[in-house]
Amino acid sequence: MHIKHNQKKEKCFVGAHCVLYLCKLSLLYRSIPLDLFDISACAYKGKLKMNVAALDAWAENL
Repeated sequence: MHIKHNQKKEKCFVGAHCVLYLCKLSLLYRSIPLDLFDISACAYKGKLKMNVAALDAWAENL
């Protein structure tokens, strides 16, 4: 089952929170192919942290 499907109605992601959730999930899944291709975590870890920080800053304004 999908995460959102299993949530109680008062805790569902809506609107901008859905976008934030999907963006962070997308960043998480990007690391999987990089690991499969044996690309060092050092090569993308800094950029990943920067992207997550930008999303967190955006989330504070929701």
